[in-house]
Amino acid sequence: MNWSGLIPLSKSPTAAWSTTLALALSTMVYVQFTGIREQGIFHYLKHLAGNPSNAFGIVLIPLMLVLNLILEIGAVPFSLSLRLFANVSSEDRLLLNFAQMALTSKFLAFPFQIFANCLAIIFSIIQAFVFMLLTTVYIALVLPHGDHHEHEPHAAAGVH
Repeated sequence: MNWSGLIPLSKSPTAAWSTTLALALSTMVYVQFTGIREQGIFHYLKHLAGNPSNAFGIVLIPLMLVLNLILEIGAVPFSLSLRLFANVSSEDRLLLNFAQMALTSKFLAFPFQIFANCLAIIFSIIQAFVFMLLTTVYIALVLPHGDHHEHEPHAAAGVH
């Protein structure tokens, strides 16, 4: 979708914030669904409450629940969508400016336009990679962690 802005007289769909917001919201719905599916609803809510382990942690459950809901369900999709939107829309504006320059001075702007198109291709790949990488990180954060192996005896010590 990012490369469609390279076609003359077209605009990348991800240069509109509504598209990137829809992508980010879909991603976060999937992330939350994965967290509930892998951990179960009880452990998922415990994760949102900050995994309280003592009396002080239990007292802070309402605060941690509200903070995690705001951050994980509100701020993450907003920042994910805004980053993609800002980068791709600036890329499209850069291509438009060089195309307009090419109309006024054909020979002077052509090398800049070729350079801008090459940058747009590279940056579009980077934007897709970063979106995918952040999605992977968000999924990894809601998956169960291997903390339950702390109290098991070590096989290296000869205890079975």
